[in-house]
Amino acid sequence: MDLSQLQYFPLALPHFSLLIVIFLVLVAWIEVRALRLAYMHIGFGPRAAVLLLLASLGGSYVNIPVARLAAQRIVSGREVPYFGMHYVIPVVVEWPGTIIAVTSAAR
Repeated sequence: MDLSQLQYFPLALPHFSLLIVIFLVLVAWIEVRALRLAYMHIGFGPRAAVLLLLASLGGSYVNIPVARLAAQRIVSGREVPYFGMHYVIPVVVEWPGTIIAVTSAAR
């Protein structure tokens, strides 16, 4: 949203920024409490739940590569008939390879 195009912004920018910060803190707090509650329902204690939460957040940056798909050459500018309509395949000269990886936690 471009603030210069608004005719009237109902809050001053510092107040609006404060509301955004409060909202983000509340969302993070609720999510951490919900995850902690879920871990405790599984059978972990409060400290183990928080430790597991922090470990899963830290481990989400680690990806373990499982397979690598080779790069492919794509035929460009070809017409393909599909249900009586002719579509042109976009021009792609070389499709990059793909890495299939397992991450340690959901992001």
